[in-house]
Amino acid sequence: STSPIPACQPHPRYIEALSRFSHMAPGIVVARCALAATLGAYLAGPVCATGVAARDHPIVKVIGMLEDLSKKAEQEGKDEEVLYTKFEYWCTNSKRSLGKAIAEEKSTIERLQDEISSHEETIEVLAKEMAELKDEIAELASAGEKSKEERKAGAQLYKESSEAHSATIEAIGQAIAALEQSRSETDAATLNLSQQKVRQVLELLGMRVSEEQRSKLQGFAVYEPKDRPDTKAEGDYEGHIKKYSFKSDSVIELLKELKLKFEDELTEMNAEETNAINAFQLSSKAREQSSSAKQASYDEKDTIKGETEGALAQADADLQSTPADLKADTDSLDSTTKSCSVKKAEWAERSETRKSEQEAIAAAVKILSEVTGVRHTKPENPGLPPSPVEAETGLIQQASDATPAQRALNLLRNEAQQKHSKVLDRLADALAARTGKKGPYDDIINMIQKM
Repeated sequence: STSPIPACQPHPRYIEALSRFSHMAPGIVVARCALAATLGAYLAGPVCATGVAARDHPIVKVIGMLEDLSKKAEQEGKDEEVLYTKFEYWCTNSKRSLGKAIAEEKSTIERLQDEISSHEETIEVLAKEMAELKDEIAELASAGEKSKEERKAGAQLYKESSEAHSATIEAIGQAIAALEQSRSETDAATLNLSQQKVRQVLELLGMRVSEEQRSKLQGFAVYEPKDRPDTKAEGDYEGHIKKYSFKSDSVIELLKELKLKFEDELTEMNAEETNAINAFQLSSKAREQSSSAKQASYDEKDTIKGETEGALAQADADLQSTPADLKADTDSLDSTTKSCSVKKAEWAERSETRKSEQEAIAAAVKILSEVTGVRHTKPENPGLPPSPVEAETGLIQQASDATPAQRALNLLRNEAQQKHSKVLDRLADALAARTGKKGPYDDIINMIQKM
């Protein structure tokens, strides 16, 4: 067992040493506090009792505190690394999502602009085609009304002409019958009846016969036989009868020719009327079909035009809202990118600071262990202790080569060179500047030598 360690009183240079050392590594809070505590342990005076077992050496607590700080810093680094990894994952996904949304919104704007242009062109074309169809339908309707009027006039003309021809043919037939009767009956009544029928035929014929034919018929119609003359010789009366018979025969032949002519004309007229009716019906049907087809096309185009106008209105509405979404997503992407960049820089700075802190703590622990001879970890390859003679020879050699202060400085410089630590290097320089002189570091040198 060992004696209790007497309470240590603060050395008068404690505050000065802490103040000087605290400016060596600005920003490295943990390392600064740890090394300050280390200096505090050395600068505390008067020196505590000697001969204390290694496990009870006061520097063991300092080393334990430094190791705890190192573990705490390491764990904080791991915890912060997990959080930063999550944050970095969020940054990556957010920027990817926002970039994708921005690309889609730009594509949507281009598509909507093309769609609006296409809809406007379609509406313009449809409106023009519908106007042309409307004019064509109106023209077909007008042509249909005109055709109906013409057909009505043609039917009326046919009716009048056919009735006139029929009446003429009938009158000619009656005249022929009367004349044929007058050939056997030569009395005045029969002759007058025949002449009356011929006059009716002349009225119906009008200008439809030649002048010669009209003159021949008129000559028979106005013929007036004289009173029967006294027969002075046998056979005179029969001669008179033969002369009348000759005139009626020629008129009958003429009337038969005229009757045949008018019958042919009536037949032709009937055929023409039939053809006209058929043509009217065909043309009317064709116009109706064409008008129906054009009206169906008009209705279809009108439906398409209405749907296109609706699509155009929707595209306009979408185009009004999409740029606002694009701006919002762009601003969000810029803000996210800036925030992620700032956090990344802060994370890199904190990681580097934490690394420097852990290196400084490890260096401080090593220096304290080597200077004080306190072992804080198990040896990697345990073996027999060195010979006392060899150890004494080594101590003598070491003592002959350099002073304890110089050995401490050499250890500090060696460690600073291996760790590339500017903090330890500045500390060694500061201690070297005070070596051999009476100053604030004399107590440190004396304490190291006593340990």
